[in-house]
Amino acid sequence: MKQLTKLKFNNFKLVLDTLKNYESISKKQITSITNLSPVLITRICSELIEKKIVLEGEFLPSEKAGRREQMLYLNHNFKYVIGLSFFSDSSKITISNLKPSLTYSKEYLNLDKTPEKLIVMMLEELKE
Repeated sequence: MKQLTKLKFNNFKLVLDTLKNYESISKKQITSITNLSPVLITRICSELIEKKIVLEGEFLPSEKAGRREQMLYLNHNFKYVIGLSFFSDSSKITISNLKPSLTYSKEYLNLDKTPEKLIVMMLEELKE
């Protein structure tokens, strides 16, 4: 059972890494790159879409009959990374999305603040 869980994790990681390396990509293209079966790619992508980790985009034009390929891309705003920097004269909060793109930054001067006061201020800022 442990091996099955590890295999599932590795397959999800492979799909997510592939999505990360391309701005947008179809399931068919993911299948071709990863060498995973189309059924497995569909299951993995469906779960990622359901969890809003992956978003569906536009359909590709096609002259063939049947279902058209739909582009998929990572939801860079699914989670955020928070960085706290502490220096002797200032401190800083930085927030970025998963792309990573800076979404917020604020600097505090440590002039008369104790470390405890500074952390409380930063936590209040993060709550907002």
